[in-house]
Amino acid sequence: MPNWKRVIVSGSDAILTSVIATAGFTGSLQGTASYATQALSASYAPAGAVAPTFPYTGSAIISGSLTVTGSLNVSAGFTGSLQGTASYAVSASYALNGGGSAAWGGITGTLSTQTDLQTELTAKQNKLILFCTSSVTTVTGSTSETLIASVAIPTTINNAMLRSSFIVRSVTLGAGAPRTRIRIGTVASPTLVQITAATSLGTNAIGSLGMVSMYRTMPVIGGVSGSIKAIAIGSNVNADYGTTAAFDIVSRDFTTQQYLYYTIANTTLAGQTDCYGILVENIQ
Repeated sequence: MPNWKRVIVSGSDAILTSVIATAGFTGSLQGTASYATQALSASYAPAGAVAPTFPYTGSAIISGSLTVTGSLNVSAGFTGSLQGTASYAVSASYALNGGGSAAWGGITGTLSTQTDLQTELTAKQNKLILFCTSSVTTVTGSTSETLIASVAIPTTINNAMLRSSFIVRSVTLGAGAPRTRIRIGTVASPTLVQITAATSLGTNAIGSLGMVSMYRTMPVIGGVSGSIKAIAIGSNVNADYGTTAAFDIVSRDFTTQQYLYYTIANTTLAGQTDCYGILVENIQ
């Protein structure tokens, strides 16, 4: 049996003049509680000695890693930071409690720097609805061109296709054929004079009672020296697909706000034409 004695240093002024260790130190040599680095486990304590146990009433500096297999209870909160790896360090003010969740408005940063999310959102913009309505608008008692909708074209548009559907129902023809038209101008809410002065992109004469559609697909080149193409403006057709008529090219500065005007004009006061819906899509 080795000859050893248990020495207790209880004060800061005590001096241990010599230590003889025939087998070396297998645990740790501790000073005050504020500088404790490792608790002595019972398996390394000399026979008959009582191993230090938690809780400590002072502070501990842990230079290695701390593994907590159970729960971690902090009664006074964190005054510093609770860190994992450097790239995922979370400051104490944002540490999540068990079952906690982030709230909208509590997350800061720039969306465009979240490249994976931005990529997904950008992909959703390949087909953007600029305007959609299915409410019924009745035009009667007038032979003037009546504005049904004014649709803003994005000033950022470039190399795109504007596709629109204009659905109407002819209730009463009167003495002539009412017309649906698409025009382009720079005024959000144009007067009658401004409507009729705006450039026509398409027209359709309605020759019979019932539902009538007007479809147009219009290629757009954006920018200051931009343009919009439409099936021959003078052609009275309800759809441009399957039609061999030439396209007309209308020059436009698309960095200036442009609007598509959807109008209906009856030929007699007794004529009645109802708009059943307009859909305008920006495909790019």
